[in-house]
Amino acid sequence: MERGFAYPRTGADEGSHVLEAMVKVVAEQGYASVDLEDVAERAGVPVQEVSRYYDDKEACFMEAFDLVVARVAAQIAEHVTPGEWPDQIRAGVGAVTELFTAEPGLARVALVEVAAVGPDAMHRYRDALELFHPALERGREYAERGVELPEGIATMALGAAITLLVEESQERRLDAERLKGEMLFALFLPFLGPEQARAEVAVV
Repeated sequence: MERGFAYPRTGADEGSHVLEAMVKVVAEQGYASVDLEDVAERAGVPVQEVSRYYDDKEACFMEAFDLVVARVAAQIAEHVTPGEWPDQIRAGVGAVTELFTAEPGLARVALVEVAAVGPDAMHRYRDALELFHPALERGREYAERGVELPEGIATMALGAAITLLVEESQERRLDAERLKGEMLFALFLPFLGPEQARAEVAVV
């Protein structure tokens, strides 16, 4: 069973219980099948209260998506400490797989259902991925010929890792250890080559 979401419910974010409900019903039913009445029922409030915060289903989803991204970023920040680039990547990937294994609904909402929402949501999704590029770009300093790597190397590496997460989320199953190893290999490979990437994945 998934743990409850830990979003605050006071102050400027007093409508966050509605966002928790949005994440849960979208993860269970799919974005296309959800309406604000479903969200209100899950939140245990009248639909008028949901409408007080959000004009429509898309507006509610967009803010819920932002909270999921913030949750992921906070999880990574909690686990990653200053150090060598491979160690930081291992810690970051471990943090993500730990979170998404414990709460697979978060992964489904952030990586799968977002595609059903529309172009504005996909723009928000791409912006969220950009948050992780600086950490990956540090791989150039660690690579033997980092200056020769193409400009979009971080985007390629992240895209491969996200594809693995999406596939797992679509199947509604996340095998944390296997997924962690596959994601690490996808992230290390473009920077280090296959032999060194496998060696870094093997580091405990």
